[in-house]
Amino acid sequence: MKFQVIGSGSKGNCTYVSDNNINILIDAGISIKEINSRTSIDLTNIEAIFITHEHIDHVKYIESIARLTNAIIYVNEKTFNKMILKYFKSLDGIKVKFIEPNKPFKLKDIKVMALNLQHDAENCYGYIFANKTQALGYCTDTGYIPVPYIDLLRKVNSLIIESKQLSKKLYEKE
Repeated sequence: MKFQVIGSGSKGNCTYVSDNNINILIDAGISIKEINSRTSIDLTNIEAIFITHEHIDHVKYIESIARLTNAIIYVNEKTFNKMILKYFKSLDGIKVKFIEPNKPFKLKDIKVMALNLQHDAENCYGYIFANKTQALGYCTDTGYIPVPYIDLLRKVNSLIIESKQLSKKLYEKE
């Protein structure tokens, strides 16, 4: 499994994930032009876009990227509704699948699980993407990693993380 952080921060977030059988973007906070200037990824091969939360630096270009790629947007329903209310009049014609945390599902050869993280958003998701040989954890814009996810994230091969602090309970013996 390969990945590339294309952009991270208040000016826009976007990460590419691929296992050569499916190509995924996490968030769409960077324009198509900017993605093309930073990477050689062929966006027309993107099949899925996972949204972490509704803040503009994560969703600003979701409409243009989704229309270019014809990818399915995977997002929590409350997050999607908040996106529509705050930033878009409509996302008619764009394919959307609503997902819930802690309910793994398959996307081709990849098992995906959304993690419920803490942030000042309607919902904030991290993700674990796993195929038969590798796993990637993705947790950004979170104040801390909830204790139940620590053991899951210990098992991944690669971890993309941005957090203010780890839970104090991580260091306590149970």
